[in-house]
Amino acid sequence: MQDVTQESAMKLYRIAGQTISDAPADTLDPLLIYRDGFMRIQNADIGETVTIGNIEAFDLFSLAPTLTATVTSPSGKKVYNGDIRSNVSFTAEEYGVYYVGYTARDSAGRERSIRAVVQVIDRIAPEIKIGKYLGDVKQREEYTFSAAELTDNYSETITGWISVSYENSAEEFVQNGKYTFKKAGVYTVTYGATDAAGNRTLVSYTVNCK
Repeated sequence: MQDVTQESAMKLYRIAGQTISDAPADTLDPLLIYRDGFMRIQNADIGETVTIGNIEAFDLFSLAPTLTATVTSPSGKKVYNGDIRSNVSFTAEEYGVYYVGYTARDSAGRERSIRAVVQVIDRIAPEIKIGKYLGDVKQREEYTFSAAELTDNYSETITGWISVSYENSAEEFVQNGKYTFKKAGVYTVTYGATDAAGNRTLVSYTVNCK
C-alpha cells in the first residue's frame, strides 16, 4: 500500500472467498479444495482398484480441520469410512454406482460436504453357445434351429434372437425357432445376445440350400 497516513485504517471483509465479521464466534464453514486429478464423476471396470482423494480441507480459524470420506457400494455396504489425509483406494466389486462423501469439519464443529460418484460399468458382452449347427438344407422345407445357451458375467436379463439372411438380402428374424429356406444358395444364420448394459454378441455360420 502507498500513501497511508496514521489516520488511515483497513478492514478485511473476505478471505479465501469467505465473508468475515467482528463476531467472536467462528461462523465460517471450512473449505474443500480440489487438487489436480480430482473428479466428481469417474468410471471404473469391475475388479478395478479405484483411488479417491485428491482433496484437502482448509479453514480460516482451524489449523487442522478434519477431512473424512465415506464410500458406499451399490448394495449399500460401506467399503470405507474414516480419515482421508492421503489418497484412499478400494476395489470395485459390484456393478452400479459407488457414492463417495467427503466432509471437512473445523474445531467449532462447522462442516462442509460434497459427494462424488464412481460408476462401475459392465463392458463384458454375453456368451453364446449354440447347441447344434444346421448342415445342408433343402428348398421349401421347414427347419428348427437348435436352442443356444446364453450366459453373462453380470446381467440376469439377456435378450437373444436368431436371424437369417440370403446372400446380399436383408436379414429376417426367426420366429419360434423355425424357418423355411425358399431359394437355393448360401444363407447366413446369426445368433445374437444383448445384456442389460447393451453389450452385444453375434455368432454366425453359413448354410447351403440345395
